[in-house]
This record gives sequence, structure tokens and C-alpha cells, in this order.
Amino acid sequence: MDREDLVELRVHGVSGTPPSEMLGDPHPFHVAGDTIGRIFRRRTPSYRSLSNAAVQGRTVEAFHWGNYTAGSRWRVLWLLMVPFSLMNLARFAQLQPKKRTPLDKWSDAVLRLLGLVLTAVLVVTACYISWEVIARQCSGEACGRGLPVLDWFARQDYPLRFLIAAAVPALLILSLWFFGRSSFSHDPPGARRDFDPAARNGSLEDSGFWRANISIVQRLAHIWASTCLVGLIALAAAPPGASGHSWYDPARAVAWWVLSIGLAGAVLTVVLNPNAVVNKIKRRDGFKVYPKFEARPLRIVQIGMLAALAAALTAVWLVYMSAEESPDAPVPLVGEIINRTGVATAVLLVVIAADCLVYRLAPVGRRHWGEDVPRDFRPFWHGFGPWVLSSVAVLVGYGFSAAGVYWSAQVFASGGDIAAGFQLAAAIWGLITVVVFGALLVPALIWLLRNDVVAVLWAVVALVSLVWTAYAGIGLWLWFGVLTAAGLVVAWWATRSTRREFLDEVANDYGHSDETGAPTRAARLNQAKVSRAWWAAMARYRYHHVLGLVAALGGVSTILAGYAGVRVSLSADPDGVVDMWRSRFDLPSEYVLQTGAVAVSVIGAGLVLVGLLAWRRQSVRTSVGTVWDLVSFWPRMGHPLTPPPYGERAVIGVAERCSQLANVRLLNRRESTAGAVVLSGHSQGAVISMAVAALLDGQASREDAEKADEDEVDWLRPARARAALDKLHLLTYGSQLKFIYARLLPAYLGYEKIREVYRPVLSGRWRNIYRWTDPLGAPVLSWTPEGVPSSRHGPLVDKWRSFDDPEPVAPVRVPTREGEGEFTLWHYHWKIGPDVRFRDPDIVTDSAYRARLDMRGHGSYPDAAVFDLVVADLIGEPGGAENRRGP
Repeated sequence: MDREDLVELRVHGVSGTPPSEMLGDPHPFHVAGDTIGRIFRRRTPSYRSLSNAAVQGRTVEAFHWGNYTAGSRWRVLWLLMVPFSLMNLARFAQLQPKKRTPLDKWSDAVLRLLGLVLTAVLVVTACYISWEVIARQCSGEACGRGLPVLDWFARQDYPLRFLIAAAVPALLILSLWFFGRSSFSHDPPGARRDFDPAARNGSLEDSGFWRANISIVQRLAHIWASTCLVGLIALAAAPPGASGHSWYDPARAVAWWVLSIGLAGAVLTVVLNPNAVVNKIKRRDGFKVYPKFEARPLRIVQIGMLAALAAALTAVWLVYMSAEESPDAPVPLVGEIINRTGVATAVLLVVIAADCLVYRLAPVGRRHWGEDVPRDFRPFWHGFGPWVLSSVAVLVGYGFSAAGVYWSAQVFASGGDIAAGFQLAAAIWGLITVVVFGALLVPALIWLLRNDVVAVLWAVVALVSLVWTAYAGIGLWLWFGVLTAAGLVVAWWATRSTRREFLDEVANDYGHSDETGAPTRAARLNQAKVSRAWWAAMARYRYHHVLGLVAALGGVSTILAGYAGVRVSLSADPDGVVDMWRSRFDLPSEYVLQTGAVAVSVIGAGLVLVGLLAWRRQSVRTSVGTVWDLVSFWPRMGHPLTPPPYGERAVIGVAERCSQLANVRLLNRRESTAGAVVLSGHSQGAVISMAVAALLDGQASREDAEKADEDEVDWLRPARARAALDKLHLLTYGSQLKFIYARLLPAYLGYEKIREVYRPVLSGRWRNIYRWTDPLGAPVLSWTPEGVPSSRHGPLVDKWRSFDDPEPVAPVRVPTREGEGEFTLWHYHWKIGPDVRFRDPDIVTDSAYRARLDMRGHGSYPDAAVFDLVVADLIGEPGGAENRRGP
């Protein structure tokens, strides 16, 4: 290959697109990588009739990272631990600066503590189901239900039932340990770098941020705390003096103190995170040694785990030796723990909200809302993203626990008594379900479809009618049905007129007409379909409002539930808290509990069903990987029991391949280098591609430039990273970098980072492609100027600003000719600085020379006719003037 060859390296999105589809070659060959992070190449160079001469015959490769997320059947079970993943994501949504401050350490500690509380809720739920519902309430005729296994279990003595039921929390802890320690079979490629979480918050350009695993001690601390909780709950079921042996009470007292001190030590370990600092790279006998964690904190945690395990086993054994018959009252401590965890959750949510407010008022927060930050890049929810994500995690976590307890009581105890804390959690879900789907679903729909006035008026009417039904005693379900039916009619009427504006803009894009100059009937019908797709896609700019609304309901309800938990702890009648809903809404509390349990169960059952299907079908595992990709990109810094992060391997793998292409390639036994490397990222691949550019810049500017041995194969050494960065060009399409990631994760992917990567890192060598029919992809390098109403997005914006245009400018229409004479066809795309919009579909009327295709939406960007022209423009070789003249 010639020295000045162009190589395009494509990175797919969350759908796990097969390499054959990425490359347009049914039989690509494997050229680099391993069996997980694979790199394929087209067998023939890329040639198209519309391509510019500068990109004709370019080499096209594809980095396929889909096996990181969809390659294992076990990983689908992580879907049931979505609350933990949301807590980990909440850590990266903070408005943290690069240099660590005391506020950052405090905020991280609070989030880690809330994550530990969620783990404790899961463990307490397992203990309650096993020892309260199964062991105590499942006895006699109430448990049999005609099943031989349950009939045999119900006839056994309570000690044996207690011992058998102990398998449930034991299996849970074993599962947490197994999934928490699960990772990929090998570390990310290359040598590890120093990352000191005590001094830095991490950034895309820091290779240590991608290569340092700092969750080991945290994971062991969660298992340690879970074991202590199981032992304490079991020990509470063994009353003092229940055995006539002289050793019984001393053994019980020792186990109690060991477990209590162990639990306090585990909580302290989670809060202080003593083992988060990684040692610097050392040399030993000429070989590079991987950094190791400080041995002392790790050994302390391991000793604590062993002591907690021994004490927990002792507690279970004491119950088995001392108990004689089923206790009349519920197992002590379980209900109190769930109430206390609710109070702790409420307090921590309040603290997180206060932290978000402090960040918002601090210099780092004001910088994200500065005058030079466009409105389209400003963080979601005014910087309260960590609180919103934490509230959703808490809502889902408590909902899963309440649903599990409710249905286990129905199966094993014929609907026996349920602790007040679980009843309250189910009641919250029931009321939120009714309120959201009755009072707020319709206005949220109208809001998404851009009719603010009607949405606000309808929300006011719905909430006023809800209050009226609550005090008039009409009945909640009647209110729900009537208001929802009327709301759908209002939504149809309110959004009908908004589509007309999009139809006018679509007509400007196409304008096909007959001899009289009027649009043909086929053109009008097809343009109406395109306008509806535009109209629906623009709802993406308001999704966060609905998520924030649900989070606000869940967070505020949890805080109120924490207050109610305090009242329950101090009250002699805990059931009175739940009975309050009956008196307010003239509705039996059982209906509210059932509604909440059913709502959560539908969500959980859907995840389980998808997980079971994924055991048999690779295509379903790929779909499950879509959810995985969105929550498991980041390292385990907020919660250790999250899916293994694939971001570190994908980012480093792509960066090393770019360095290989730019520095030296072995092909046909000859060495050659690429004259230009175009890193082409689709959807989530755009995030990976931007992180690769930042990582290469960070490596190129390292102070310890050449500490590594010259003969060591490290493609991210400063000299090689600098050479790769000089040849790197970035092409993104179908990207959510601006309207989701920059606003949800402003400290890592915000406006400042995108501006820095565009210039000076890439010196303007970045193009972004989007379509208005794409419900996910949007402009990245251009934005709505100040003064434009917030209700106008996308096609309704006449002028835009971009990194290349300090003043608002109108999009430039670029025509491209294909063919000659009567076979001439015209393709169009629009440019706003470095942003390029494709028309989708390319034509809306039938042609004798070209087939009319359906709308492609979020996919098939490289298959567009003018895609290669954008690549040519990116590398500095625009199309000829003859291709720029329109008809």
C-alpha cells in the first residue's frame, strides 16, 4: 500500500452491528484484535460512483466491540440490578472539576453510602422473604397449596424450616460476590498508568482512568456488610435464654458484638474508601510491574469478611439449636431495619440534593451556565442529575423489594402480614403509577409534542380533579379512567396543528412538482410521512422532563416515606401509615398495594423474560446489550456491583488501532503507514471515538515521554500517540453527544470537553452527520442561538451557531450531481459549519433511474450516497466545483 493511503476505522453503536453490515462486505476478514474486541477489514477497497477521487479506494476497517456486552449469557442477569448501575452513573453526572476538592470526596462518599443502603435493602428483603415469609408464615395449611414440596416443608419443625430458608440470603450473597468479581478475561491492552482518585476525579484523556480498577475493596466491603446484616437478622430470631446450655448466651453475645462491629467497619470502609489510591508504575529488574493496591486495607477487609461469615454461620446455628416452635410475632429486627434504611435513604437523598445545589452555586457550576456556554449544552435539571438518577435508582430498588415481598407472601403465606416498610414502598409505587398514568401521562405527551400551554392547563385540571376526588370520595379508578380517556382526545387535538410547521419545512427540502408547479399527490403523501417522523423525533429534546418528573415524584415520596418511617418507629400502630391512604382516597389499601406490586412486577418480569430469551437467542442478547451499553460504559466508581465496564477496553483498543495505522502497518509483508486515519463512530461509537481523541491527546502531552523501553510494544507511547493524533480525523453520525451526554455528564462530555476536542486537539478535523428523522442522532458541533424560544428545535430553527461560525448563519444547501444528460440525478445535504445534515429519504417520489427507499432514521449512515463526499471534505479534499452546482 502507498504511504499516503486513507484508512477509515468504523466503530458501531449500542446495537452491536455485525462487521459485515458495518463494512458492506459479506465476508470481511479479521486483521487485528482478539475474539472479543475484533477488528475487521473489507476484502476490497471502497469504490462508489459518487465518491470523490480523494477517497476512492480507501481501506475501510471496523472495530466490533459488541461481544463485550452481548457475548455472555450470564450478563443479562445484571438487568435486575439496574438500581446499582444507575447509582454508578450518578457519580459521573456530578459537576466535578478535574482537580479533587473536599466537596468531591464528600459527594462521592454520600453516593457510595447510598449505594450500600440499596445493597442492604436487597439483603434485608431476602432475609425477610426467607425467614419471615417462608420459615415462619409458611406452615400448616397456609403454605401447602397442594404442592408436594411445600406440603413437606410446612410439616417440618421451625428450626429445620429456618435452616432451609437460610439458603436464600446465602445464595444472594454468593451471587453478589460472583457477579461483583466478574470481569473480562484480561486487562485492557497496554501497561497500566497511574491514576490517583484521591487527587483527581478522572477525565477522558487520562489513561489511568480507563486502566485502573479501583472497586476491589468497595466490592468486598459490600459483601462484608451484607454478611453482617444476614447474621444480625438471624441472631435476632434467636431470643436470649432460649437454650438451657451455659454456653448459649455468651456465644450469642460474642456473635452479636462481632457482627455489629463488623457492620460498622464495613460502612466505614465504604465511606472512607481507603484503598482507592493506586501505586505508581515501578521498575523491577528491567521489567514493568503492574501497580498493586496497598495490601493492608485489602487484608483488613478480607479478615472482616471472614469474621462476619463465621459470626453469621454461628447465628444461624444458634437459631437451629435453640428454637422449638414458630414464633407468634414476626422475626424481630427485620421490620425495624427496613424502616431505618428508608430513613437513611431519605436523609441521603436530601444530602445529595444539597450537594447538587452547592455544586450549582460553586465556580464549577457557574462555569457550566456561563454566558459562553450555549443553552443546548447546559446540564439537565440545572445540575441535579445525580439526585435524579439516585432517586430513580432508589425508586426502582425499593419497588423491586416490595414486589418480591408481596408476591412471596401471596405464594407462600396466602397473603400474610407484610412489614410496614414494604407496604409503604408498594403504596408509593401504586400511587405514582396512578398519578403518572392518570394525571401526568397526557400532559407529558403533549409537552413532548411541543404544546406547552395546553400541557400546563391539562396538568392543572388533572391535579385539581385528583384532589377533589380524594376528598369527595368519588373513587380513584373512576377518576383515572375518565381523565385518561378525555386526555387522549385533548392530546390529539393539541398536537394536530404543530405538525403543519414540519410539513412546510419538509416541502422546502424536496419540492417535487408536476408540470403545473403544484406538488404531486405522491409527493404530498410521502412528505407527510417524513414530517410525522420529524415531529416524533423532536420529542427527544424533552425526554428529560418526563424522567425528571418521575424522579421528583419518587424522590419526594421516598423522603416523605422516610419521615413516615420515623413516625412508624415511634408509633405503636405501624399499620396506621398505610391505612391513611384508605381514608384519603376512599379506597382499600390492598388495591394500592396490588397496583404498586403489579406495576413493579411488570417491569421486573419484562427484564426476566428478556433475560431468559437471551439464553437461547443471540439476537436477544444483542438487544439486551443495548441497555447494558448505556449503563456499563464507565468504571465502577459509584457502585462496585455493576456490570463490568467495557469503556476502558473499547477506548484503549480503538486508540491503539489508530496508533498502529498511523505509525506502522504490516500488510503483504511490507511496512506502510496511513496518510490519514478517519475514526468513524456511530451512536455510542461516537462517544468512544471522542474519548479516543482525548486519550491520544493526553498521551501525546505526557511529561514522562519516553520512560518505556524502546523495544516495548506500547502503541500509546507519547511519540506514537502524537503521530496518531496528527493524522486523526473524527467523523460521528447518529450521535447523542450533545443532547444527552454533554448535558447528563457535563464534567466528562460537556461543552468545554467537546470544544477542546474539536479545537485545539483535532484542529477542526471533526464532522458530525445527522438526520431529522433520527430519534437519537442530533447536531453536535452546532447549536440553537440565544433568543430562539426553547420550544423550537431542529427543523424549526432558521439560523444556527457552530464552532466555526461565531454568528448565527443559515444552513448551506449543497447539491451533488450524479450522472449526465437525461440520467442526471441530484443529491442534497446541508452544512452548518462542521455539522452535516442528510436528507432522509433521499427522494420521496418514484424515479425511472433510482429506487425510492424507506426512511433510515438512526441507521445506515455510511450507505448514503453523499457519505463519501463528507469524508473527502473532512480530510481536506472537497468535491469538485461541477458537483456543487444545483439545478
